[in-house]
Amino acid sequence: MEAGTLDGSSRWPRSNEGSGEREGLRRGPGSAGGFRPEVAGAIAGELRREQSTLRLVASENHSSPAVLAALASTMNNTWAEGYPGRRYHGGCDYVDAFETLAIDRATGLFGAEHANAQPHAGAQANTAVFGAFLQPRSDDKVLGLVLSRGGHPTHDRVP
Repeated sequence: MEAGTLDGSSRWPRSNEGSGEREGLRRGPGSAGGFRPEVAGAIAGELRREQSTLRLVASENHSSPAVLAALASTMNNTWAEGYPGRRYHGGCDYVDAFETLAIDRATGLFGAEHANAQPHAGAQANTAVFGAFLQPRSDDKVLGLVLSRGGHPTHDRVP
């Protein structure tokens, strides 16, 4: 990947003639315009950090250029609460197609009957595991790490 780009295809844009304002980063398909210089600088700094450091945080990863482009697309503009074909409001036809494709690929890859392709946070995943393995109103214990020692906020004790 070429330094200073998100996808290796082009350098950071130069200042606009006459305006003195940078156009910002090149964005993915379907985007409308560039970023302000402060935002472009923060994104460029994060890119440099990712390229020059070893990250040992389990929940972080490096997204491919295709994923970065998809995240910066108009697909990000649609609130799609519910599941494909059963949303709580209209206008989700393309999101449904996208999500259905992800589900089909996940079930095929893992040989599973079902898959959920909706994004979730670590807290939701941990809560699901706690609910599946711990008995309600019991003295069940869970070994967890406090945040300062590499744990997750859901592991921390309540004072």
